[in-house]
Amino acid sequence: MEYQKYEPREQLQNYLRYFWSLSDYSAQNRMERLLMPDTDTFLFIHRQGECFVGLSEEKQNPAPPVWASTPLREPLRVSFSHIGLLVGVCLKPGAARALKLFTPEQDKTFFPDLYIREVQHEHRTILESCLTKPPPEAVDRIQHYLMSLVSESSSDPTALANTAFFKELEEVQIPGKRELARLSRCQGCSLRNLERACKGCTGYTPREYAAIRTCARARHLIRSRQYTSLTDLAINLGFCDQAHFCKVFRRWSGMSPGRYAKYCASGDQAS
Repeated sequence: MEYQKYEPREQLQNYLRYFWSLSDYSAQNRMERLLMPDTDTFLFIHRQGECFVGLSEEKQNPAPPVWASTPLREPLRVSFSHIGLLVGVCLKPGAARALKLFTPEQDKTFFPDLYIREVQHEHRTILESCLTKPPPEAVDRIQHYLMSLVSESSSDPTALANTAFFKELEEVQIPGKRELARLSRCQGCSLRNLERACKGCTGYTPREYAAIRTCARARHLIRSRQYTSLTDLAINLGFCDQAHFCKVFRRWSGMSPGRYAKYCASGDQAS
């Protein structure tokens, strides 16, 4: 089972991180559990077969053909018997609102515990129609559709946060008060307004959002086994010690780094 990864077109790079696809996979008359590539904000589109989603086997619900999820505190699991085509779109902060993918009722507040967001019917119908072709063409069609939404979206700064700010926030370690003050000065606003803008766009404070992104990097390094020990991994990610790293990782990933490494090595994680 292998994911194919696609970079977004230039017009979408302010909104999307990347696409990935998984196609023509059968679990041979049994339900297989799959840990999604990341616990970021994703828009998932799937076709064919029985599919259930949730944080655990006990919490899984039947998945509609098109659905989205907010950043989760635990790895999202999908169970399925057969997949015709599954396409994931990793969104950047605020993109869901900027692209008008959610209804106004869904768009009011981001709740960390709101696991699945149904996409509007008109979007669902169009996106489903994109999946009648092989993965590369399907992704290309989805990009065409998303670009039409970009052209229709307003340039309201509340719809999509300042791209440079989020890019810098992702590159720094979990910021302290001095770092946040520096970021607010660079943005020409007060620290309170910076935190309000970040929370309005992502549902999290700058420190929480940076922690989520740091844990995402940690999960990538653990999955690809690019570390020698948890202590070295913690130090490389900017933590003062392993205990602090484990505490942050457990909060935003739902399990300890060691348990996550065992989970990835058990065969449930796609290679």
